[in-house]
This record gives sequence, structure tokens and C-alpha cells, in this order.
Amino acid sequence: MIAIITGGASGIGEATVRLFVKHGARVVIADIKDESSLILAKSLSPLATYVHCNISIEEDIENLINSTISQYRLLDIFLNNAGVLGNQLKHKSIVDFDAEGFDHIMRINIIGVALGMKHAAKVMVPRRSGGIISTASVAGVVGRLGPHAYTASKHAIVECSL
Repeated sequence: MIAIITGGASGIGEATVRLFVKHGARVVIADIKDESSLILAKSLSPLATYVHCNISIEEDIENLINSTISQYRLLDIFLNNAGVLGNQLKHKSIVDFDAEGFDHIMRINIIGVALGMKHAAKVMVPRRSGGIISTASVAGVVGRLGPHAYTASKHAIVECSL
């Protein structure tokens, strides 16, 4: 099994990388945290490798998918896990709305997920095989649990995944 996990250098992503490797999967860690990603990949070598990928940049996603296919010839699982909370905790009230921060969160948490789906599907659909999983949050289902932008972005992931 070949899996790509975005945001695989820490948190839920790192735990998932370790779990997949424990069960014999080959995992490509996709993240922007070069140092911690390389350390993790080295500790799990040869079953884990690292590809630098900013999921909000389409060329990075294309490179991630292409390099994975080049190395392994297939892709079984694409886990859209990378995401950000942003600085929205400082802006709890809508009167303090930060449009630039909101845009940053949406670019990563929604557009990044959509780009991952698009490019993973391009290799999975012709094979009629594979799965795309996107990490959401309870904040995306129950309002007021997180900052405005984070909650909206995670709700969008829930809706896109239905």
C-alpha cells in the first residue's frame, strides 16, 4: 500500500504516518516542515520518505503526486491532513475580523484540500482504485467551537466530503 499524508510531520499527521508504517504501508510525508519531516522519514526508513509540499500551491501538489507515482508506480491512499488554525484566536469577535488571516486559512484548509483531491483523483480514477480522506474537525459540525475562519474551513471539508 502506498499512501501520501499531508501535514505528516506533526500531530495527527505524524501519528497517522507512524500507524500506516507500523502496518506495512509505504508512506510519503508531505509537509513544509523540512527538518522534522526529514527526521521522521529517516526514523521510519525505508517505509517513509519526504517530499516538501505547500498544499496551497498547485505545482507543489502536482510534484508530490508525480514524484510518488514515479517512485512507487501507484497511489492507494491520499490523506488530506495538513491544515492551520491561524491567528484567529486573537480575533474572537467578528468585529475584529482579519480578512488576510481568513484568506490564509481558507487557502490552506479548503483550497489545499481541493487541490489534493483533484490531483490524487487524476491517478486513482483511471485505476478505479484508491481512497481520498480529508481530516475535518468537530468544529466543522458544531459551531462556536473554534475561531470563525477555522470553523468555516472545516465545515467546508465536511460538505466537500459528503
